[in-house]
Amino acid sequence: MNIRPPLTFDVIKPDVKHYIRFNPETGFPIGCSTEAKGHCVEISEELAVQIKKGFKNLMDYRVKLVDNKYVVQTKNAVQNVNHLQTNCDVIENRTVYEIKTNQHDACVRLVLDMKEKLWKVTVDDALKTNLIQQVNSDHTHKFFVTDNDNSAVLDYTFDLNIQELLKDEITTIKHTGSKIPRLFCRKVYNYSYEVVK
Repeated sequence: MNIRPPLTFDVIKPDVKHYIRFNPETGFPIGCSTEAKGHCVEISEELAVQIKKGFKNLMDYRVKLVDNKYVVQTKNAVQNVNHLQTNCDVIENRTVYEIKTNQHDACVRLVLDMKEKLWKVTVDDALKTNLIQQVNSDHTHKFFVTDNDNSAVLDYTFDLNIQELLKDEITTIKHTGSKIPRLFCRKVYNYSYEVVK
């Protein structure tokens, strides 16, 4: 008579990833979950458990764009900063900053063609690759166009949908002014502004 061997059961643990959802304009975390939805960045299981159990506070972290990739950093992290004297014509603001020409970083590039009166917007391949993985929903960014001599006077604004830009690879927007303007926006990604005459 055959005796059946005892049953054994293996515990199969599913591979679960954890994410911090965040506001891309401020870098403030909104929540922690296992669902990649909206603007989110992957975190370790250890950090996710510590946040969920209350050992660590979600508000002690910020999400920043470093080398074309979003990373989670502690709010009070010590950073090595070289203090350089800046020109007094550079506008510093917590929520809005002036876009200048940027040849060093992978950027969303805004080129103003004065002959055609069009903004031509493209995104560099290195940044595009990371954004395709991170931008899961339509996200619109507002740009502020001002007079070149007086940035306190708003000329007009325009919106840029990042999801559409990633899909179409180039977006054109009509320029309604007659002079070369200054351009401002919130610091969400790296941007570059150039003028073609």
